[in-house]
Amino acid sequence: MEVIWVANRNNPLTDSSGVLKISDDGNLQVSNAKNRILWSSNNSNPTTRFAVAQLQNSGNLVLQLNSTVIWQSAQHPTDSFLPNTRLTISNDTDLRHVLQSWKSPSDPSNGRFSVGTDYSSLFQIIIFEGDYPHWRSGPWNGNIFIGTRYHNTGFGNIFVNSGSFTQEVDGEGVTSLVFTGANESLLLHYELSYEGIIAQKWWDDGSKKWGITWKAPETECDIYGTCGEFGICNPETSPLCSCLKGFEPKNKEEWKRGNWTNGCVRKKQLQCGVQGGEEDGFLQLQKMKVPDNAEWTMGLNIDECRSKCFSSCSCLAYAYDTGIACMTWSRSLFDIAVLDPGGADLYLRLAQSELGKSLPDILSE
Repeated sequence: MEVIWVANRNNPLTDSSGVLKISDDGNLQVSNAKNRILWSSNNSNPTTRFAVAQLQNSGNLVLQLNSTVIWQSAQHPTDSFLPNTRLTISNDTDLRHVLQSWKSPSDPSNGRFSVGTDYSSLFQIIIFEGDYPHWRSGPWNGNIFIGTRYHNTGFGNIFVNSGSFTQEVDGEGVTSLVFTGANESLLLHYELSYEGIIAQKWWDDGSKKWGITWKAPETECDIYGTCGEFGICNPETSPLCSCLKGFEPKNKEEWKRGNWTNGCVRKKQLQCGVQGGEEDGFLQLQKMKVPDNAEWTMGLNIDECRSKCFSSCSCLAYAYDTGIACMTWSRSLFDIAVLDPGGADLYLRLAQSELGKSLPDILSE
């Protein structure tokens, strides 16, 4: 059995005397033996007692009047996200708690993990542990989240309306998420576990078991900021963390012990233009999960993006995606990982002496 929605998850019944009913004003309600209301749909447009509740084949519990749906559980998800539902996220909503994990396998009350997004200009999915990022998908490019390793499954099935950057009359940005399942018989859905793992699950009717087609985080490199500032994580190497080319550990003793949280510092300062015949250049790093906190500029091609970064002394790196356009970073480079398959090309700014005459390895020697 797969529980995909719980009405009164934070206000449980203490016995088996619970009642689910439609109230006189047309709301769904859960009450106990003493007729105390533990949960209500709180429909903003109360109707009449002639409303009807129906559990659809998709698992969506709807309240409808005639043929009009006036409330549905899919618009108020707990830890699961069902096919063919639309979630609208705006600055009026709690952006960090679109999904909320269970506290434990047997306790559906709010756990410590949640799924949502942040307030940056580029839309991305984030798993939060409390208020701190635990995993992030990387920016959305209109087709995929470019920080995910497997693009043919998983979040590739989530489509984001361009409303992410459309302004309403009140000036608040709105993002609409629509998750579409190709085959309804698979009962495809996303679930956030109490351990902070989001998984795309499907029903295997042959084995009568739930299968997982995609999940995140999957490796230690997927955990947010594993290698610290200016560090890069590669799940195929040991140790996992290295400093970017041109950088060295900030605390070498901690780094040797496998404590990478303090990250790395630059060996040779940037020149910002030509000084003594030397100028900065860019090192191309392929198949990268681009750093967090990108600064986004529309309307530039890749050459213009490079020029924009090169002309700013504070620009540390740039990346270009046809669906996103120009991304630059000026504060720090944080949460970088090697993605294969997947990822994007990241162009790291270095002093010319760090670049050498030939393309160096992407990691420090």
